[in-house]
Amino acid sequence: MSGGGAVTSFSDDFNRADGDLTTSPNWTLLSGVSNGLTISSNAAANTGNTSAASFASYLSGTKRYIEFYLLSLVSNHSAYIALAISDSANYLAAKYAGGQLYFTKRIAGAGTNIITYTATPGPTDLIRYEFDAVANTVRLLIAGSEVVGATPVGSLVGLPTSLPPGLISGGGGSGAQVPWIDSFKYGVMA
Repeated sequence: MSGGGAVTSFSDDFNRADGDLTTSPNWTLLSGVSNGLTISSNAAANTGNTSAASFASYLSGTKRYIEFYLLSLVSNHSAYIALAISDSANYLAAKYAGGQLYFTKRIAGAGTNIITYTATPGPTDLIRYEFDAVANTVRLLIAGSEVVGATPVGSLVGLPTSLPPGLISGGGGSGAQVPWIDSFKYGVMA
C-alpha cells in the first residue's frame, strides 16, 4: 500500500443476514428505492433498481482511499463504489464494466471517465483507488501494485470532495441480486 498507510478508516465486510443495505448500521439511503442495494451471501449486491447510499461518516483528510474485492465481473447495472457521493448524479466513483475498471466523476449528471484500465481482477485481488485532494489526482492499485499512476481528476466545481463514500446502483437491471463487492474500506492516508 502507498501513501504512508491508513491512519483512520471505516470498513464493512457485509457479513450479516441478507436484506436491504440501507437498514444496516452506518449506511443511509440518499436517493432511489431502498431495495436497490442489498446484502446477499455476505456481500454487497445490487438489484438493478436505481439507488444510492452513503456510508455514515466522512473522514477529513486530503488523501483518501477506497478499497474492495470485486466478486462479480458482470456490468452490474451501472453499479459504482463511490469515494465521495452527494447523490446518484454527483460523485467520484469506481466501477467495473466490459472488462475494464473505471474511475469516474459525475457532476450534475454529466459523467467523465478519469481512469479506464483493462483488467480481469479475481475475487482475491484487492482493488484500491487513492485520491489526493491537494494534487487533485487519483491512482489505481490492484493486489498492492500500482497499475495506473497519479492521473489528474480535472475540475471538481460543483462537487465538494468533503463528502462521505458510498455505493450506487444505477438501474436498468434484471432485479436479481448479484453479489458484487466484499470488504469495502474507506480511509485517510498520512
